Amino acid sequence: MNGFRIATKLNALTCLCVAAALTATAVLLWRMQVHVERHQEVLASFMQQMELARIQQVNFKKQVQEWKDILLRGHYAADFEKYRDFFFEQESLVQENGKTLIDSLTLPSIRGLAGKFLDQHRELGRHYRSALEVFERSGRSDYQTVDRMVRGMDRGSTDLIDEIVDAIKKELDRYKLSHAATLLKRAAQIAKGSGEAN
Repeated sequence: MNGFRIATKLNALTCLCVAAALTATAVLLWRMQVHVERHQEVLASFMQQMELARIQQVNFKKQVQEWKDILLRGHYAADFEKYRDFFFEQESLVQENGKTLIDSLTLPSIRGLAGKFLDQHRELGRHYRSALEVFERSGRSDYQTVDRMVRGMDRGSTDLIDEIVDAIKKELDRYKLSHAATLLKRAAQIAKGSGEAN
């Protein structure tokens, strides 16, 4: 009879160990799933920020191109109106997208750069409008004087939006390295048997 009790106790202990192992595995898998979902959310956020910043780059460069088209082709009334309208459309897109970009950014340093870009862009818009008035007063013929009025003024804004894109990319790279280090640390903890993955 004693042998039966020992066998029963061993079976019960084995079942208890298996249940504990299954529970620990289930908890570990759940924690991994939560971690993976959080990682995907963070990556999606960075990708959205990067996309918005790159759209901002493109829209601003298109606006500058529209300005050049005003000066090069604006001596014809129809072309002047067309490129002026395109120019102002791009200007609006840059401002709207800039606000969306700022709202999506989580790091204060990059938010500050994006705010500075919008401020510079608004100031640049005032210079473009003054130059546009001079161009119209000249009968849309004195493009050289008008060009000199704003020559090179877009460079600061161009550099700033490029800096924003680079800063987001650097933060994404930093996050990826940090995430990889966290995963390695957790794997080492599991291998040591602690199972603690905070």
